[in-house]
Parts: sequence; C-alpha cells; structure tokens
Amino acid sequence: MRIAYLASGAGSLIRTCAQAVEEKVFPGLTNACLVSDRVCKAQEVAKEFSLPALCLDFASGQDKNKLFDEMLRFLQKHDVDMLLLTFNRLLPASLIEAFPQKILNVHGSLLPSFTGFGAIPAALSHGVTYLGSTVHLVDHSVDGGPIVVQGIVPVKSGEKETMVREKLYRVQQQMVLHAVDMVSQGRLHLEGRRAVADQCDYSALPVNPKSPNPAIEHFLASL
Repeated sequence: MRIAYLASGAGSLIRTCAQAVEEKVFPGLTNACLVSDRVCKAQEVAKEFSLPALCLDFASGQDKNKLFDEMLRFLQKHDVDMLLLTFNRLLPASLIEAFPQKILNVHGSLLPSFTGFGAIPAALSHGVTYLGSTVHLVDHSVDGGPIVVQGIVPVKSGEKETMVREKLYRVQQQMVLHAVDMVSQGRLHLEGRRAVADQCDYSALPVNPKSPNPAIEHFLASL
C-alpha cells in the first residue's frame, strides 16, 4: 500500500508517520506524496522525505470543487491507497468515495464530544479533567466516522493549553502509528458503525486499542 498525507499546519504527526514508514515499521507500506491546503511547515516534511508535494491555495477564491478535483488527480497519479489527515477542511464525497475506509483523520477530542475546529480550547473551557484525541475513519459526516483509536491525558487545574497540547501530542504520535498499522495491515473492519481491529489490545492505556506490531514500540522508543 501507498500512504499520502493531507496537511494544514506544522506536519509534526505526519513527520512521525512518514519516518516510521521509511524505517519499515509497517510491512509493505510506502510513502506516496503530500498535499497541503496552504503554505505551511508540513511542506518541509515533503522535502525531508523527498515526497511529491502539491500546495492548493484554498484562500485564493478559486472554486474549491476544482481544487479538490486537482487534489484527487494528484493522489491518483501517485497511486495512493490510503490517506492520513491533519487537515482543516472537510473532504468532498468524490475523495471519500475514492478511498473507502482508508482515510484516517486526527481530531483533538474524545469524539463524539467537541466536534469541529477548536476542539482543544473548547474542551478546556468546558472544564474537562481528561482531554483526549481520536483517530477515526472519514465518512460524509463532520467528525462522525467510525472511531479507530483514542487516547487521553489528564488536565490539571490551571494547566495552560500549550502544556496540554504537548502532552497530547506525545499520545497522538502513538495513536497515529497504531491506526496506520491497523489499516495498512488489514486488521481493521467494520461491524455496523464500529471499527474493530483484529489482534489488537483493547485494554491498553493511555492509547486504546494498540496494534500487536512490536516495531511500533521500538520506533517510539527511538524518538
């Protein structure tokens, strides 16, 4: 399989995944390309791993449907099989249907709570004592696709958003790798609206579930 990345920001989680792919953490998976919806630091990840890259200027006033069509052609040109998103745009039906059950999105809350953008500050302003993140399959809803992996971190009284984000990022690194392993190795299937991962540990914390691939833990220990 070949994985592509859709990015809107710094691309830190994408860098983690791209490095893991390059180090053969996921048997048979290779990096394909990167698409960004603006000029952003994630483009440096494409240069770092010599990935073909496409930057689409969604703020230019161009027809967004034409931009998404260009994105799809680019992904097809590079024989993409699955997508990992840290992307601040809703995907159209054409893209979702081109990669059924193969699009993973990283969201900054324990879904179904705090959907949409600004999830972390919304959760903190609500006074949560645990803050989490979710990797889910993308469908036609807004952050409503089947949940693949979730992770949590405790929130202390008076803790600043930057500190919480840093703690959560360390958990998200684990989440992304386990989710990519589940999809790329064919461990994931749907039972109704529930995503079920075969051979995975559903008693794990702070990330649940965890894939049985031992290379993931070895790789994380090297970071």
